[in-house]
Amino acid sequence: MSYCRGCSRDIGSSDNTYCSNCERDIVNRSRECVRSADYNERQRMERDKDYAYSWIQDAIGWISALWGILSKVFSGGGCYITSAIVDYKGLEDNCNYMASFRKLREEMLNCDYEKISKELEQYYIISQILVGWINSRKDQKQIFEFIDRYLINVVKCIEDEKYQTAYDIFKNETLNLRYCVILEKHLQN
Repeated sequence: MSYCRGCSRDIGSSDNTYCSNCERDIVNRSRECVRSADYNERQRMERDKDYAYSWIQDAIGWISALWGILSKVFSGGGCYITSAIVDYKGLEDNCNYMASFRKLREEMLNCDYEKISKELEQYYIISQILVGWINSRKDQKQIFEFIDRYLINVVKCIEDEKYQTAYDIFKNETLNLRYCVILEKHLQN
């Protein structure tokens, strides 16, 4: 005599290990597990797909930024902040500001290429963020006027061939602007 492994009913001399009721229950539970697993798996796949899409978008953004940085550093391109001021003031690309800052970059690269090129890479990332932040603000005119005032001092130092002083002023003021952006984002959260 055989007994059902699920409910211990007598199932006679059958080769089965479960009665028909327990077998049906096992099949139904198995189907439910498969449906549940399918739903959970679909949810996980959706999250993974969203994460992968986000990661790819970030990677594309960083590659684009890196390409922009490297092309600026090695092709002798302009400066984002000074370019923004030149645009704000309606000046030409070959104006005194741009010529002075190009001269400063060349002089500083000639002095200490490794250090300056690394700082330029960082600057090109920071300055893109800063210009975007400035352009998104209602008080952008005041910020551009503030930047213009310290750029006038930097240009004066460049004209006097005080390149290290000009570089230090520009670097410190740019970092101060970066701290403003960080502080504002921190206060918003």
